[in-house]
Amino acid sequence: MRAANVWTKRNPLAAARDGVWNPSTRRQLAELLSRFDPADTVVHSHQWTKAFSPSVLSLPGELGFRHAVTLHDYFFACPNGALYDFNRRRPCGVAPMSGACLRTNCDSRAYAHKLVRVARQALADRALAAAPAWPELVHVSDFARRMVAPYLPAGIGQHVVPNPVEVTDRGRAPAENYERAVYVGRLVPEKGVVLAAQAAADAGMPITFVGDGPEANAIRLANPRAELVGWAEPARVAEIVRTSRCLLFPSTWYETSGLVCAEALANGIPVIASSTTAAADLVGEGGGGIVVPPGDREALASALRVVRQPLRAVKMSHAAYMHFWRDPPSPAAHAAALARLYAGMLSRPLPSPADAPAARHATPEVA
Repeated sequence: MRAANVWTKRNPLAAARDGVWNPSTRRQLAELLSRFDPADTVVHSHQWTKAFSPSVLSLPGELGFRHAVTLHDYFFACPNGALYDFNRRRPCGVAPMSGACLRTNCDSRAYAHKLVRVARQALADRALAAAPAWPELVHVSDFARRMVAPYLPAGIGQHVVPNPVEVTDRGRAPAENYERAVYVGRLVPEKGVVLAAQAAADAGMPITFVGDGPEANAIRLANPRAELVGWAEPARVAEIVRTSRCLLFPSTWYETSGLVCAEALANGIPVIASSTTAAADLVGEGGGGIVVPPGDREALASALRVVRQPLRAVKMSHAAYMHFWRDPPSPAAHAAALARLYAGMLSRPLPSPADAPAARHATPEVA
């Protein structure tokens, strides 16, 4: 299929029109699916908000195909896709598509863009409600499932298939031999990067930021000793992480995954993660780091002071490495999980329209 990102169009009205409902991608998908047999084919979608629009969500079911959708975000329920108020810089706390939601200017761009996304969400809900069957939803972490489940229809099929992590076992990196903390990712407010810079300064710990974004200058002001190296090649990023005491993941939004955290743990680098992220589950299960409340500068600084203790660093490093490699989320494991999912879907008859979930859970509004 040839489908470009509609939001890159020069004409904002055309972008909004195709973002809300793109008939062209629906026709393309219908033509593509005409070459396959629904009896032995599963349609698996990943990203639908940038090019496809809601026009494709109900089509596989209408044509008799089993359909799975992987949720890398929260767009299946939330208009801005994050369950987060980007202007107040905190989790939103209101039910998606409720009256309070419509009144809240939470979008990362502008309120007008929020209204376009609301229209898209309304059409997505309408299309799915009229479809013969809802798609099966695939979450990239159990954390992401827990966050969005209250806003999904009762009875919808849900599965957890973690993202694959392509990493080579190079042995445990001796984290206890290094002094600095490291952050890898975009330098944006919802990632908690300024807080990380402040906490590192409070703890007297060197910190390196790998990445770029609008918060770069604020980081320098918060911690003049912080090292900002910009974006780097994957091999260099891996070496920076392997020569660090710990990795920080201080996001204040509901991160659905956390690939960089998995890669750090695979190398025996302890992770300090916010409790509002999927990485908190990775850290908490194996003892390879510390989980802290989001937006809590003192808690983050305290965690850094703990990791600075050599014996604690050694213990967490070994725990991180051993836990990851006990059952690594490799590409092969990911493919096997998908194969099991597809086999299960194909073994069941398509639900009849009467069996399809008809409405989202009723959720009280929160001011």
